[in-house]
Amino acid sequence: MELDITHMINDSDSMSQLSGSIHELGNGAARYTWNNSLDYAKNEPLLKDKKQIENARKYFKSCGIDDLDHSPDREIQALTVQWIAGDIREFNRYDSYEEYQQASENGEVSGSIFQGIDQKWYFYLGE
Repeated sequence: MELDITHMINDSDSMSQLSGSIHELGNGAARYTWNNSLDYAKNEPLLKDKKQIENARKYFKSCGIDDLDHSPDREIQALTVQWIAGDIREFNRYDSYEEYQQASENGEVSGSIFQGIDQKWYFYLGE
Protein backbone atom coordinates (compact mmCIF):
# COMPACT_ATOMS: atom_id res chain seq x y z
CA MET A 1 0.00 0.00 0.00
CA GLU A 2 1.45 3.34 -1.06
CA LEU A 3 0.91 6.27 1.29
CA ASP A 4 1.52 9.90 0.35
CA ILE A 5 4.02 11.21 2.91
CA THR A 6 5.02 14.40 1.11
CA HIS A 7 3.85 16.54 4.03
CA MET A 8 6.01 14.50 6.42
CA ILE A 9 9.09 14.76 4.18
CA ASN A 10 8.53 18.52 3.96
CA ASP A 11 8.44 18.63 7.77
CA SER A 12 11.20 16.08 8.29
CA ASP A 13 13.02 18.14 10.92
CA SER A 14 10.19 17.46 13.37
CA MET A 15 10.15 13.67 12.91
CA SER A 16 12.20 13.19 16.09
CA GLN A 17 9.12 14.40 17.97
CA LEU A 18 7.26 11.37 16.59
CA SER A 19 10.05 8.81 16.70
CA GLY A 20 12.84 9.96 18.99
CA SER A 21 15.05 8.03 21.36
CA ILE A 22 15.67 8.23 25.10
CA HIS A 23 19.10 9.64 24.25
CA GLU A 24 17.46 12.53 22.38
CA LEU A 25 14.33 13.12 24.45
CA GLY A 26 15.02 11.68 27.90
CA ASN A 27 13.37 8.91 29.90
CA GLY A 28 9.85 9.86 28.87
CA ALA A 29 10.60 9.51 25.15
CA ALA A 30 8.27 6.55 24.54
CA ARG A 31 5.21 8.22 26.05
CA TYR A 32 6.13 11.61 24.55
CA THR A 33 6.56 10.33 20.99
CA TRP A 34 3.48 8.09 21.24
CA ASN A 35 1.28 10.99 22.37
CA ASN A 36 2.71 13.17 19.60
CA SER A 37 2.04 10.41 17.07
CA LEU A 38 -1.57 10.09 18.27
CA ASP A 39 -2.04 13.85 17.85
CA TYR A 40 -0.31 13.91 14.46
CA ALA A 41 -2.39 10.99 13.17
CA LYS A 42 -5.58 12.69 14.32
CA ASN A 43 -4.69 15.87 12.41
CA GLU A 44 -2.95 14.25 9.41
CA PRO A 45 -4.26 10.68 9.04
CA LEU A 46 -2.17 8.64 6.61
CA LEU A 47 -4.66 5.79 6.33
CA LYS A 48 -7.70 7.08 4.50
CA ASP A 49 -10.26 4.32 5.04
CA LYS A 50 -11.05 1.13 6.96
CA LYS A 51 -9.44 -1.07 4.31
CA GLN A 52 -6.12 0.77 4.64
CA ILE A 53 -6.32 0.58 8.43
CA GLU A 54 -6.90 -3.19 8.28
CA ASN A 55 -4.05 -3.62 5.79
CA ALA A 56 -1.75 -1.68 8.12
CA ARG A 57 -2.90 -3.78 11.09
CA LYS A 58 -2.07 -6.97 9.15
CA TYR A 59 1.30 -5.61 8.09
CA PHE A 60 2.33 -4.65 11.62
CA LYS A 61 1.21 -8.03 12.92
CA SER A 62 3.38 -9.70 10.26
CA CYS A 63 6.30 -7.67 11.66
CA GLY A 64 5.74 -9.25 15.07
CA ILE A 65 3.73 -6.54 16.78
CA ASP A 66 1.20 -8.46 18.85
CA ASP A 67 -2.14 -7.51 20.34
CA LEU A 68 -3.35 -5.34 17.48
CA ASP A 69 -6.66 -7.14 16.92
CA HIS A 70 -8.44 -4.98 19.46
CA SER A 71 -6.39 -1.79 19.07
CA PRO A 72 -8.54 1.19 18.14
CA ASP A 73 -8.12 2.57 14.63
CA ARG A 74 -6.55 5.74 16.05
CA GLU A 75 -3.71 3.64 17.49
CA ILE A 76 -3.11 1.94 14.13
CA GLN A 77 -2.99 5.42 12.59
CA ALA A 78 -0.48 6.56 15.24
CA LEU A 79 1.64 3.43 14.83
CA THR A 80 1.77 4.11 11.09
CA VAL A 81 2.89 7.69 11.72
CA GLN A 82 5.56 6.59 14.18
CA TRP A 83 6.82 3.81 11.89
CA ILE A 84 7.14 6.14 8.91
CA ALA A 85 8.70 8.94 10.99
CA GLY A 86 11.49 6.55 11.96
CA ASP A 87 12.14 5.69 8.32
CA ILE A 88 12.15 9.38 7.37
CA ARG A 89 14.81 9.99 9.99
CA GLU A 90 16.85 7.20 8.44
CA PHE A 91 16.19 8.64 4.95
CA ASN A 92 17.51 12.02 6.11
CA ARG A 93 20.91 10.53 6.97
CA TYR A 94 21.66 10.48 3.25
CA ASP A 95 22.74 13.50 1.25
CA SER A 96 20.60 12.56 -1.74
CA TYR A 97 17.76 10.34 -2.83
CA GLU A 98 20.24 8.48 -5.04
CA GLU A 99 22.42 7.64 -2.02
CA TYR A 100 19.35 6.39 -0.16
CA GLN A 101 18.39 4.23 -3.15
CA GLN A 102 21.91 2.80 -3.28
CA ALA A 103 21.76 2.03 0.45
CA SER A 104 18.46 0.25 -0.18
CA GLU A 105 19.96 -1.78 -3.01
CA ASN A 106 22.83 -2.71 -0.67
CA GLY A 107 20.34 -3.89 1.97
CA GLU A 108 21.33 -1.17 4.43
CA VAL A 109 17.87 0.43 4.66
CA SER A 110 14.34 -0.72 3.91
CA GLY A 111 13.95 1.52 0.88
CA SER A 112 10.27 2.04 1.64
CA ILE A 113 10.41 5.74 0.78
CA PHE A 114 10.29 6.68 -2.87
CA GLN A 115 9.52 9.62 -5.09
CA GLY A 116 6.69 9.24 -7.58
CA ILE A 117 6.61 10.54 -11.12
CA ASP A 118 4.32 13.27 -9.75
CA GLN A 119 7.28 14.42 -7.58
CA LYS A 120 5.40 13.53 -4.40
CA TRP A 121 6.98 11.33 -1.74
CA TYR A 122 5.47 7.95 -0.88
CA PHE A 123 5.95 5.19 1.64
CA TYR A 124 5.32 1.59 0.74
CA LEU A 125 3.71 -0.15 3.74
CA GLY A 126 3.54 -3.86 3.05
CA GLU A 127 5.51 -6.95 2.31
